[in-house]
Amino acid sequence: MEVYANNWDLLITKLQQLGFSPNSARVYLAIVGGRPMNGSEIARALGINRSLIYKALEELSCKGAIAGLPVASTTRYTALPLEEILDSMKKDFESTCEFLRNQLGEAIQVPEMKNIWNVSGYGSIVRRASRMMQKAVTISKGGKG
Repeated sequence: MEVYANNWDLLITKLQQLGFSPNSARVYLAIVGGRPMNGSEIARALGINRSLIYKALEELSCKGAIAGLPVASTTRYTALPLEEILDSMKKDFESTCEFLRNQLGEAIQVPEMKNIWNVSGYGSIVRRASRMMQKAVTISKGGKG
């Protein structure tokens, strides 16, 4: 865990953006790159109640982010490679997007508002500005906006 100390909060935030709960993100970071640990060891390392740890372990298992290794009378958990998890999440996301495009197609039409936009949040503002600039370039090249 010491390796991530400087970026701990940022890493948790980024994992949450990928759908991890706060505790699942903490548990994943606690076991990634280290020796396999059981639930009690993880709870002690993080200072989190064991029942919450086991809930997080279940979430991580469902995401395919960890593997449980039965050892004697306990199960030790290890993180699976991040690249595998990210590839799987990306494929799931792309599959969902494609499904929605195919099912909804042109069914949902959002009326174009010509003059007034109420956009909040830095990311939303940047995305909206980017789309407006792309549209302007397309129109200036003789395309349909």
